[in-house]
Amino acid sequence: MKKYLIFFTILSIFNVSVALASHLRFTDVPHGQWYSEAVGLMEGFGIVKGYSDNTFRPSQNVNRAELSVMLLKTLKHIRDPYTMCVVMPEITDIGRPELLVSNKYPLELGFLGAIFTADDCGLGNYYSKVWGVDNDIYTLGSSLQLDNAPSSQLLTVLKEIGYESVGVFGPNNPADESTTWLLKDANVQIIDILKLKPFYQDFASADCYHCG
Repeated sequence: MKKYLIFFTILSIFNVSVALASHLRFTDVPHGQWYSEAVGLMEGFGIVKGYSDNTFRPSQNVNRAELSVMLLKTLKHIRDPYTMCVVMPEITDIGRPELLVSNKYPLELGFLGAIFTADDCGLGNYYSKVWGVDNDIYTLGSSLQLDNAPSSQLLTVLKEIGYESVGVFGPNNPADESTTWLLKDANVQIIDILKLKPFYQDFASADCYHCG
């Protein structure tokens, strides 16, 4: 199958308009062709990279191996839970692995979503692919924002792990009802972090504390 026909099939998975593509770097894909914007969009998503001579070769057939890679990258972008278990994380230009988070968890959960996804995958060596994890120990601390004051069950878990409430407290605003919590310890066992997973729907966002 020709490359440009495959691209329109992939675009239907994303459910986006080809009008979103704004630039093309391939010398053999001029602006104005009926497939130009689709190619530009797929390049922007990182699904294709073209060839070293800056060509795309739109009329060249795609083999099964190439199609498999493109579809896998497409599923990664829509955060399919199964795909998150088999796609290796990309390394950014600062040497940091890209966090892989399945669509079960909000992207705002950051490292927590990545750790939860790794646990869902059931792969023993997967935690090490999460930025900040070394030998099953999370090393960067955590800031956690809740949607509401924690339930008694969540409060117990937060304190067990070592989170501390943040805010100005008084008789009408007790510390245990805070929606902002910090884990300052830079070395926490993943098994303890995973105690938070049953409560993921209570979290608005999460981030590292010692991002450095």
